[in-house]
Order: sequence, then structure tokens, then C-alpha cells
Amino acid sequence: MATEHPNPTDWRTDAAAVAAYVQAIEGWFVELRGRGVQWSPTDAARAQSWYAMGVPLGTVLRVLRARAKAWRYQHGDDARLPVGLAWYDKAILEQHRHLARLGRPAQVPSSTQETGLDAELPPDEATLTDLLDPLPELAESAAHPVIAHAYRKAHGWLDKQLHPPKDTDPADHEPPGDLDAQIDRCQAVLRRTVLAGLEDSEMALVDAAIDAQLKPFIGQLGRKALLGRRQALLDRELAARFGLRMPTRAGWIDPRDV
Repeated sequence: MATEHPNPTDWRTDAAAVAAYVQAIEGWFVELRGRGVQWSPTDAARAQSWYAMGVPLGTVLRVLRARAKAWRYQHGDDARLPVGLAWYDKAILEQHRHLARLGRPAQVPSSTQETGLDAELPPDEATLTDLLDPLPELAESAAHPVIAHAYRKAHGWLDKQLHPPKDTDPADHEPPGDLDAQIDRCQAVLRRTVLAGLEDSEMALVDAAIDAQLKPFIGQLGRKALLGRRQALLDRELAARFGLRMPTRAGWIDPRDV
């Protein structure tokens, strides 16, 4: 892990540190994209801008890897990755700014800090990149084909949130806004996809189980409260019967554990 610099005003003008940071990103980027890839002056300038912003190297490398994984999941293992670092900028800034909003201590960008995907993730504070990353494995291991399809739909939706705006410099745009709202929308995508895909007989069992659990509260709770409770019960039933996990700030969880 990187350590805090005793004099934070110095590291931004440390030419050797900047060079090591940029070279580490170049090495990873070229390796991710494959042989024959050229590192452009524009890429070097963008990497330097991340350094100047104080983006830890671990954040950059984990997001580069995760975005490459997501691209290949969407387009195939042999698909050519986007050419320049500009395509990754929005996701990197989303990750960095989200952690900054949590009040994480400022870190000196380092060429030697921990680069594992879990190196700097605070407990219960998953970002969009963190939620996107495990979805291919969740889809692969899903016990029901509808759940696997729902995970793939969620992957496409989350991935789209991290795409750079077309025909503009991604650095000119703020990353995605309210994380809780985005998680809620991703949950809605999952529910809609599952409910549209289940057989009528499967849905009848789910509805019957929910109705039985709601019956004692009819007449005691208002309409809004009943709808909220029904949604919570629906998530739990889908988890119990079909193994559905839901995205939260704590990652992908079993709704029955909440």
C-alpha cells in the first residue's frame, strides 16, 4: 500500500516519481491490449493528469483490468480493446472520486503500491467498477438460466454507465452521480429481467409465498409500505428459489442476509 507523503506539495513535481507512475501504467496498458500496441503522447499526458490529481496507481491498474475484462465479456475474448486511455478515464475518475467522497486519506501515486482489486476498497463501499467486475462469474455459476440472463443484462447496464461520452473528452464530464440511485436502477433491471423470464408456474409459486407473508399486514400498513415490503419479500423469494443476488454498497449479496 502507498503511504502518505510527509510533504504533499513535493510529490507532484518529482519527475522520477511521475515517470515511474506513467511507465507502470504504460506497461499494464500495453500488456492488456497485446503486442504491437503503441503508447501515444496523449496516453502519457492522460496518465500524468491522473498523477497530478493524486489518483493512486492501484486505482488506475485495477480499473484498467476491470474495464478490459468487461469489454471482452461484452465483445468476445478476441475483441480488440479501445485504443487509448481516454476510453478508461470516466471509470477511473468514478472510482477515485467515489473513494475521495468517503474521506479516504490522500495517497501519493506510487509505482510500487498494492495493485490487487481489493487493495483499497473500504468495507461496504463498492463502486460501479467493483459491482461490474464479478458479474461474468455470477452469470457463469447461476443455477437458473433466467438468473444468468439477468446478470448479463445487469452487466450491460452497469458497463454502459462507465462508457465515456461520445465525441467528447471524457475528462470534461463528471463521472456517474448518485451511487445509491444507480444501484437502485440496476436492481430494477434485474427484477424486470427475472420476472419477464420466469415461467408462469414459477411466478405463481413466488406470488403465493409473498401473499402468504403479506397477509398479516394488510389493513395495518399503508399502500406505500405494503409495496416496499412486497419488493423486499420478492427479492428474498427470488434469492431462495433461484439464487438471485442483488447489488448493494456491500457488493453482491443475498437479500435474505439483510
